[in-house]
Amino acid sequence: MNPGLHWEFTTSGQAKQRAMKNIPKANRYMLERWMSQVVEKAGTAAAAMQKSGPRKKGGQMSRNIGMKVTQANDVIHAAVGTGVGRTTSVKYAFIQDKGGLTKPEITPRSRKFFWMMFFKTGDDKWKGMALTKKTVFNIFIPRSHWFTNVIEKRRHLLTAMLQPKTILAVAEKMGGK
Repeated sequence: MNPGLHWEFTTSGQAKQRAMKNIPKANRYMLERWMSQVVEKAGTAAAAMQKSGPRKKGGQMSRNIGMKVTQANDVIHAAVGTGVGRTTSVKYAFIQDKGGLTKPEITPRSRKFFWMMFFKTGDDKWKGMALTKKTVFNIFIPRSHWFTNVIEKRRHLLTAMLQPKTILAVAEKMGGK
């Protein structure tokens, strides 16, 4: 009898071998799990930025945050944001997050809106906006970090989720999948 061969060793060795084969799947699983949490939290943060009242926004940003994971051989590429996956790109999402200067044009339609708001509220700022000779407004949007805060606060979780011990434990649970 050869003392180096034991059925227990072979069985546990097969389990470890299966787990090792599942490591790429486990990596992708943990990354997708983290990203889905980021999408959920970013959607909540975007929804919290919505104004309340009669001119409440429809929540374009909170509805259009998505994720996409692609894999080529051993490289996993992951993206989270607006316009990712099956979502629509929200043009103002970046400037809402990082802040900056925007220059909306003053069109006949916008002047009509300014007059409507003046007659509705009686506020002279609307009248001034309707009568201005300017063709473009310079509007500074302060940064809100609605998206980058979510990523930064959850980055340590991703690091913990992708630790070799954690990945191996997930791969072992996947068994023969």
